Amino acid sequence: TCKFIRNTQARFCNRKRCPDWITPTVQHLVQTHLNIIRKISRYLPVTDIAFEVNRFAFMHMENPEAMGVDFQNGPLKGYGDVKEAIRTQQHGKCLMCKKPISHFHHIVPRSRGGSDTIQNLAGLCPECHTKVHTDTAFRKDFDEKKSGQLKKYGVLSALNQAVPFICKKLLEEYGEEHVHFCRGLDTSLIRTALGFEKTKKNQMHEVDAYCIGLAALEVNEVETPAFDHTFQIRQFRRQDRSIIHHQTGRSYYQGKEKVAQNRKPGFEQKTTALSQWYEEQVRIHGEKEAEKLRSQLRVEKSCRHYNDMDRFLPGAVFLYEGKRYVLSGRITNGKYLRACGQGMKNFPAAECTFIRHNAGLVFI
Repeated sequence: TCKFIRNTQARFCNRKRCPDWITPTVQHLVQTHLNIIRKISRYLPVTDIAFEVNRFAFMHMENPEAMGVDFQNGPLKGYGDVKEAIRTQQHGKCLMCKKPISHFHHIVPRSRGGSDTIQNLAGLCPECHTKVHTDTAFRKDFDEKKSGQLKKYGVLSALNQAVPFICKKLLEEYGEEHVHFCRGLDTSLIRTALGFEKTKKNQMHEVDAYCIGLAALEVNEVETPAFDHTFQIRQFRRQDRSIIHHQTGRSYYQGKEKVAQNRKPGFEQKTTALSQWYEEQVRIHGEKEAEKLRSQLRVEKSCRHYNDMDRFLPGAVFLYEGKRYVLSGRITNGKYLRACGQGMKNFPAAECTFIRHNAGLVFI
Protein backbone atom coordinates (compact mmCIF):
# COMPACT_ATOMS: atom_id res chain seq x y z
CA THR A 1 0.00 0.00 0.00
CA CYS A 2 2.95 2.32 0.69
CA LYS A 3 3.80 2.80 -2.99
CA PHE A 4 0.52 4.67 -3.50
CA ILE A 5 1.08 7.19 -0.71
CA ARG A 6 4.85 7.55 -0.69
CA ASN A 7 6.11 11.04 -1.58
CA THR A 8 2.58 12.45 -1.79
CA GLN A 9 1.15 15.46 0.02
CA ALA A 10 -0.44 14.74 3.43
CA ARG A 11 -4.18 15.18 2.95
CA PHE A 12 -5.42 14.31 6.42
CA CYS A 13 -4.22 17.49 8.14
CA ASN A 14 -5.03 20.23 5.62
CA ARG A 15 -8.83 20.16 5.67
CA LYS A 16 -10.32 23.43 6.89
CA ARG A 17 -13.90 24.55 7.24
CA CYS A 18 -14.90 27.82 5.66
CA PRO A 19 -15.52 30.74 8.10
CA ASP A 20 -19.32 30.63 7.57
CA TRP A 21 -19.62 26.85 8.10
CA ILE A 22 -22.69 25.72 10.08
CA THR A 23 -24.04 22.27 10.87
CA PRO A 24 -26.41 20.62 8.34
CA THR A 25 -29.31 20.97 10.81
CA VAL A 26 -28.81 24.73 11.16
CA GLN A 27 -28.20 25.10 7.41
CA HIS A 28 -31.55 23.40 6.75
CA LEU A 29 -33.25 25.75 9.21
CA VAL A 30 -31.74 28.81 7.50
CA GLN A 31 -32.66 27.56 4.03
CA THR A 32 -36.25 26.80 5.08
CA HIS A 33 -36.80 30.38 6.27
CA LEU A 34 -35.47 31.76 2.98
CA ASN A 35 -37.56 29.31 0.93
CA ILE A 36 -40.75 30.36 2.75
CA ILE A 37 -40.11 34.03 1.91
CA ARG A 38 -39.43 33.18 -1.73
CA LYS A 39 -42.56 31.04 -1.93
CA ILE A 40 -44.81 33.77 -0.49
CA SER A 41 -43.20 36.30 -2.84
CA ARG A 42 -44.55 34.30 -5.79
CA TYR A 43 -48.11 35.04 -4.69
CA LEU A 44 -47.89 38.43 -2.95
CA PRO A 45 -46.14 41.69 -3.96
CA VAL A 46 -43.64 41.65 -1.08
CA THR A 47 -41.59 44.87 -0.82
CA ASP A 48 -40.25 44.74 2.76
CA ILE A 49 -39.49 42.00 5.27
CA ALA A 50 -39.97 42.23 9.04
CA PHE A 51 -37.94 39.80 11.13
CA GLU A 52 -38.06 39.18 14.88
CA VAL A 53 -34.58 38.60 16.30
CA ASN A 54 -34.47 36.49 19.47
CA ARG A 55 -31.62 34.82 21.28
CA PHE A 56 -32.71 32.44 24.03
CA ALA A 57 -30.94 32.84 27.38
CA PHE A 58 -31.00 29.36 28.91
CA MET A 59 -30.17 30.72 32.36
CA HIS A 60 -33.34 32.82 32.18
CA MET A 61 -35.37 29.76 31.21
CA GLU A 62 -34.12 27.95 34.33
CA ASN A 63 -34.49 31.03 36.56
CA PRO A 64 -36.66 33.91 35.22
CA GLU A 65 -35.34 36.18 37.99
CA ALA A 66 -31.69 35.84 36.91
CA MET A 67 -30.02 39.22 36.44
CA GLY A 68 -26.53 40.66 35.92
CA VAL A 69 -23.91 38.62 37.75
CA ASP A 70 -26.33 35.64 37.96
CA PHE A 71 -25.43 34.79 34.36
CA GLN A 72 -21.84 34.16 35.50
CA ASN A 73 -22.96 31.60 38.06
CA GLY A 74 -22.86 28.20 36.37
CA PRO A 75 -24.36 24.85 37.41
CA LEU A 76 -21.64 24.30 40.02
CA LYS A 77 -22.49 27.37 42.09
CA GLY A 78 -23.07 26.37 45.72
CA TYR A 79 -21.41 22.95 45.39
CA GLY A 80 -18.05 21.88 46.76
CA ASP A 81 -17.13 19.86 43.65
CA VAL A 82 -18.55 18.29 40.51
CA LYS A 83 -19.45 15.00 42.19
CA GLU A 84 -21.59 16.80 44.76
CA ALA A 85 -23.43 18.58 41.92
CA ILE A 86 -24.04 15.26 40.13
CA ARG A 87 -25.40 13.69 43.33
CA THR A 88 -27.91 16.55 43.56
CA GLN A 89 -28.78 16.35 39.85
CA GLN A 90 -29.48 12.59 40.11
CA HIS A 91 -31.03 12.83 43.59
CA GLY A 92 -28.23 10.63 44.97
CA LYS A 93 -29.33 7.63 42.87
CA CYS A 94 -27.69 5.61 40.12
CA LEU A 95 -28.66 6.90 36.67
CA MET A 96 -29.73 3.40 35.58
CA CYS A 97 -31.08 1.41 38.55
CA LYS A 98 -31.74 4.05 41.23
CA LYS A 99 -29.41 2.45 43.82
CA PRO A 100 -27.16 4.80 45.87
CA ILE A 101 -24.30 6.35 43.89
CA SER A 102 -20.86 4.97 44.74
CA HIS A 103 -18.99 5.25 41.40
CA PHE A 104 -18.56 8.10 38.92
CA HIS A 105 -18.20 7.09 35.28
CA HIS A 106 -16.29 9.22 32.72
CA ILE A 107 -18.17 9.08 29.40
CA VAL A 108 -14.99 10.07 27.56
CA PRO A 109 -12.17 8.41 29.59
CA ARG A 110 -9.53 10.63 31.10
CA SER A 111 -6.92 8.62 29.20
CA ARG A 112 -8.45 10.04 25.99
CA GLY A 113 -8.66 13.62 27.24
CA GLY A 114 -12.04 13.39 29.00
CA SER A 115 -12.81 16.19 31.47
CA ASP A 116 -14.18 16.22 35.03
CA THR A 117 -17.34 18.14 34.11
CA ILE A 118 -21.05 17.51 34.64
CA GLN A 119 -21.41 16.76 30.92
CA ASN A 120 -18.74 14.04 31.05
CA LEU A 121 -19.60 12.40 34.41
CA ALA A 122 -22.47 10.21 35.57
CA GLY A 123 -23.18 8.68 38.97
CA LEU A 124 -23.58 4.87 38.96
CA CYS A 125 -23.67 1.92 41.33
CA PRO A 126 -20.82 -0.69 41.07
CA GLU A 127 -22.95 -3.20 39.12
CA CYS A 128 -24.11 -0.67 36.52
CA HIS A 129 -20.59 0.75 36.22
CA THR A 130 -19.31 -2.73 35.31
CA LYS A 131 -22.11 -3.24 32.77
CA VAL A 132 -21.38 0.09 31.07
CA HIS A 133 -17.86 -1.19 30.29
CA THR A 134 -18.82 -4.77 29.36
CA ASP A 135 -22.37 -4.79 27.95
CA THR A 136 -22.90 -3.03 24.60
CA ALA A 137 -26.71 -2.93 24.87
CA PHE A 138 -26.53 -1.56 28.41
CA ARG A 139 -24.02 1.10 27.28
CA LYS A 140 -26.46 2.20 24.56
CA ASP A 141 -29.26 2.66 27.13
CA PHE A 142 -26.86 4.60 29.35
CA ASP A 143 -25.84 6.93 26.51
CA GLU A 144 -29.50 7.66 25.68
CA LYS A 145 -30.32 8.56 29.30
CA LYS A 146 -27.29 10.79 29.69
CA SER A 147 -27.81 12.53 26.34
CA GLY A 148 -31.44 13.20 27.32
CA GLN A 149 -30.17 15.25 30.27
CA LEU A 150 -27.78 17.22 28.06
CA LYS A 151 -30.18 17.96 25.14
CA LYS A 152 -32.62 19.98 27.20
CA TYR A 153 -32.37 23.04 24.97
CA GLY A 154 -30.97 21.46 21.80
CA VAL A 155 -33.59 22.92 19.45
CA LEU A 156 -33.29 26.43 20.88
CA SER A 157 -29.51 26.22 20.64
CA ALA A 158 -29.82 25.47 16.90
CA LEU A 159 -32.15 28.46 16.54
CA ASN A 160 -29.61 30.70 18.31
CA GLN A 161 -27.02 29.63 15.72
CA ALA A 162 -29.41 30.09 12.76
CA VAL A 163 -30.66 33.63 13.48
CA PRO A 164 -27.44 35.53 12.52
CA PHE A 165 -27.16 33.58 9.25
CA ILE A 166 -30.83 34.22 8.37
CA CYS A 167 -30.32 37.95 8.98
CA LYS A 168 -27.16 37.98 6.85
CA LYS A 169 -28.85 36.18 3.91
CA LEU A 170 -31.90 38.47 4.05
CA LEU A 171 -29.71 41.58 3.95
CA GLU A 172 -27.73 40.17 1.03
CA GLU A 173 -30.81 39.27 -1.02
CA TYR A 174 -33.16 42.15 -0.29
CA GLY A 175 -30.92 45.03 0.85
CA GLU A 176 -30.70 46.93 4.14
CA GLU A 177 -33.49 49.38 3.21
CA HIS A 178 -36.02 46.54 2.77
CA VAL A 179 -35.21 44.35 5.81
CA HIS A 180 -36.42 45.50 9.24
CA PHE A 181 -35.78 43.91 12.64
CA CYS A 182 -37.52 43.94 16.01
CA ARG A 183 -37.23 42.15 19.37
CA GLY A 184 -39.52 39.60 20.96
CA LEU A 185 -40.30 42.05 23.75
CA ASP A 186 -41.63 44.58 21.21
CA THR A 187 -43.89 41.95 19.68
CA SER A 188 -45.21 40.90 23.09
CA LEU A 189 -46.05 44.49 24.10
CA ILE A 190 -47.95 45.16 20.86
CA ARG A 191 -49.84 41.86 21.12
CA THR A 192 -50.94 42.70 24.68
CA ALA A 193 -51.93 46.25 23.64
CA LEU A 194 -54.17 44.80 20.90
CA GLY A 195 -55.90 42.57 23.49
CA PHE A 196 -54.56 39.17 22.41
CA GLU A 197 -53.21 36.60 24.89
CA LYS A 198 -51.46 33.35 24.00
CA THR A 199 -52.57 29.98 25.35
CA LYS A 200 -51.12 26.48 25.03
CA LYS A 201 -53.90 25.47 22.64
CA ASN A 202 -53.74 28.67 20.58
CA GLN A 203 -50.22 30.05 20.03
CA MET A 204 -51.59 32.84 17.77
CA HIS A 205 -48.78 32.64 15.21
CA GLU A 206 -50.76 34.78 12.76
CA VAL A 207 -51.21 37.50 15.42
CA ASP A 208 -47.48 37.38 16.22
CA ALA A 209 -46.62 37.79 12.52
CA TYR A 210 -48.90 40.82 12.33
CA CYS A 211 -47.37 42.35 15.48
CA ILE A 212 -43.82 41.74 14.16
CA GLY A 213 -44.79 43.69 11.04
CA LEU A 214 -46.10 46.60 13.12
CA ALA A 215 -43.04 46.64 15.39
CA ALA A 216 -40.37 46.33 12.69
CA LEU A 217 -42.02 48.78 10.28
CA GLU A 218 -42.92 51.17 13.14
CA VAL A 219 -46.58 51.42 12.13
CA ASN A 220 -48.75 52.97 14.86
CA GLU A 221 -52.26 53.65 13.60
CA VAL A 222 -53.80 50.74 11.76
CA GLU A 223 -57.09 48.82 11.86
CA THR A 224 -56.58 45.40 13.43
CA PRO A 225 -57.88 42.51 11.27
CA ALA A 226 -60.14 39.78 12.64
CA PHE A 227 -57.72 36.92 11.81
CA ASP A 228 -60.69 34.76 10.80
CA HIS A 229 -59.14 33.61 7.49
CA THR A 230 -55.46 32.60 7.65
CA PHE A 231 -53.23 30.31 5.60
CA GLN A 232 -50.98 27.64 7.02
CA ILE A 233 -47.77 26.41 5.36
CA ARG A 234 -46.46 23.03 6.44
CA GLN A 235 -43.14 21.42 5.62
CA PHE A 236 -43.12 17.78 4.46
CA ARG A 237 -40.21 15.39 4.06
CA ARG A 238 -39.42 14.76 0.42
CA GLN A 239 -37.76 11.36 1.01
CA ASP A 240 -38.76 8.53 3.31
CA ARG A 241 -35.67 6.44 4.01
CA SER A 242 -37.55 4.06 6.31
CA ILE A 243 -39.59 2.95 3.29
CA ILE A 244 -36.70 3.05 0.83
CA HIS A 245 -34.66 0.71 3.06
CA HIS A 246 -37.60 -1.53 3.96
CA GLN A 247 -36.85 -5.22 3.72
CA THR A 248 -39.07 -8.17 4.61
CA GLY A 249 -37.13 -10.73 6.64
CA ARG A 250 -36.90 -14.46 5.96
CA SER A 251 -39.98 -16.27 7.31
CA TYR A 252 -40.37 -19.82 8.66
CA TYR A 253 -43.72 -21.64 8.56
CA GLN A 254 -44.93 -24.77 10.32
CA GLY A 255 -47.85 -25.73 8.12
CA LYS A 256 -49.76 -22.46 7.62
CA GLU A 257 -48.57 -20.93 10.88
CA LYS A 258 -45.64 -18.51 10.83
CA VAL A 259 -43.41 -19.52 13.75
CA ALA A 260 -40.22 -17.48 13.24
CA GLN A 261 -38.62 -14.67 11.30
CA ASN A 262 -34.89 -14.38 10.48
CA ARG A 263 -32.27 -16.85 11.64
CA LYS A 264 -31.19 -14.59 14.51
CA PRO A 265 -33.02 -11.63 16.11
CA GLY A 266 -32.68 -8.43 14.10
CA PHE A 267 -32.26 -4.96 15.60
CA GLU A 268 -35.30 -4.22 17.81
CA GLN A 269 -37.05 -7.32 16.43
CA LYS A 270 -40.13 -8.09 18.51
CA THR A 271 -41.12 -11.37 16.80
CA THR A 272 -39.45 -14.75 17.46
CA ALA A 273 -36.29 -15.60 15.52
CA LEU A 274 -35.45 -19.14 14.35
CA SER A 275 -32.67 -19.55 16.93
CA GLN A 276 -35.09 -18.59 19.73
CA TRP A 277 -37.82 -20.89 18.38
CA TYR A 278 -35.33 -23.80 18.16
CA GLU A 279 -34.13 -23.28 21.75
CA GLU A 280 -37.75 -23.36 22.91
CA GLN A 281 -38.40 -26.63 21.01
CA VAL A 282 -35.28 -28.21 22.55
CA ARG A 283 -36.54 -27.26 25.99
CA ILE A 284 -40.00 -28.74 25.32
CA HIS A 285 -39.33 -31.79 23.08
CA GLY A 286 -35.62 -32.49 23.36
CA GLU A 287 -32.83 -31.95 20.84
CA LYS A 288 -33.63 -34.87 18.50
CA GLU A 289 -37.31 -33.93 18.09
CA ALA A 290 -36.43 -30.24 17.76
CA GLU A 291 -34.04 -31.05 14.87
CA LYS A 292 -36.84 -32.97 13.16
CA LEU A 293 -39.33 -30.12 13.58
CA ARG A 294 -36.80 -27.59 12.26
CA SER A 295 -36.16 -29.72 9.16
CA GLN A 296 -39.91 -29.71 8.36
CA LEU A 297 -40.24 -25.90 8.35
CA ARG A 298 -41.18 -24.14 5.10
CA VAL A 299 -38.96 -21.15 4.29
CA GLU A 300 -39.88 -17.97 2.47
CA LYS A 301 -36.91 -15.89 1.32
CA SER A 302 -36.44 -12.28 2.35
CA CYS A 303 -37.11 -9.56 -0.20
CA ARG A 304 -36.35 -5.85 -0.48
CA HIS A 305 -39.01 -3.35 -1.52
CA TYR A 306 -37.99 -0.96 -4.27
CA ASN A 307 -40.11 2.16 -4.55
CA ASP A 308 -41.03 4.09 -7.64
CA MET A 309 -39.23 7.46 -7.54
CA ASP A 310 -42.32 9.10 -9.08
CA ARG A 311 -44.65 7.91 -6.33
CA PHE A 312 -46.79 10.47 -4.48
CA LEU A 313 -45.54 11.12 -0.93
CA PRO A 314 -47.25 12.98 1.94
CA GLY A 315 -47.47 16.62 0.94
CA ALA A 316 -48.77 15.86 -2.57
CA VAL A 317 -51.93 17.71 -3.62
CA PHE A 318 -55.00 15.84 -4.94
CA LEU A 319 -58.55 16.65 -5.94
CA TYR A 320 -61.65 14.84 -4.64
CA GLU A 321 -65.12 15.87 -5.77
CA GLY A 322 -63.72 19.15 -7.06
CA LYS A 323 -62.01 20.12 -3.78
CA ARG A 324 -58.29 20.43 -3.06
CA TYR A 325 -56.65 18.29 -0.34
CA VAL A 326 -53.07 17.67 0.85
CA LEU A 327 -52.05 14.02 1.21
CA SER A 328 -51.02 12.93 4.72
CA GLY A 329 -50.84 9.16 4.13
CA ARG A 330 -52.30 6.02 2.56
CA ILE A 331 -54.10 3.03 4.07
CA THR A 332 -55.32 -0.40 2.89
CA ASN A 333 -52.41 -0.87 0.45
CA GLY A 334 -53.09 2.49 -1.17
CA LYS A 335 -56.81 1.97 -1.82
CA TYR A 336 -57.70 4.92 0.41
CA LEU A 337 -56.00 8.26 1.05
CA ARG A 338 -55.89 10.47 4.14
CA ALA A 339 -55.71 14.27 4.00
CA CYS A 340 -54.30 16.92 6.35
CA GLY A 341 -56.93 18.40 8.64
CA GLN A 342 -59.55 15.78 7.71
CA GLY A 343 -59.07 13.46 10.69
CA MET A 344 -59.87 9.79 9.98
CA LYS A 345 -61.86 10.46 6.80
CA ASN A 346 -60.97 8.07 3.96
CA PHE A 347 -60.77 9.20 0.33
CA PRO A 348 -61.10 6.41 -2.31
CA ALA A 349 -57.88 6.55 -4.33
CA ALA A 350 -59.71 5.55 -7.53
CA GLU A 351 -61.83 8.72 -7.31
CA CYS A 352 -58.92 11.08 -6.52
CA THR A 353 -56.75 12.94 -9.01
CA PHE A 354 -53.22 14.01 -8.07
CA ILE A 355 -52.31 17.44 -9.42
CA ARG A 356 -48.94 18.10 -7.73
CA HIS A 357 -46.04 16.23 -6.14
CA ASN A 358 -44.72 17.13 -2.69
CA ALA A 359 -42.93 20.47 -2.98
CA GLY A 360 -41.54 20.50 0.59
CA LEU A 361 -43.38 23.65 1.72
CA VAL A 362 -47.10 23.21 1.02
CA PHE A 363 -50.10 25.47 1.65
CA ILE A 364 -52.54 23.60 3.91
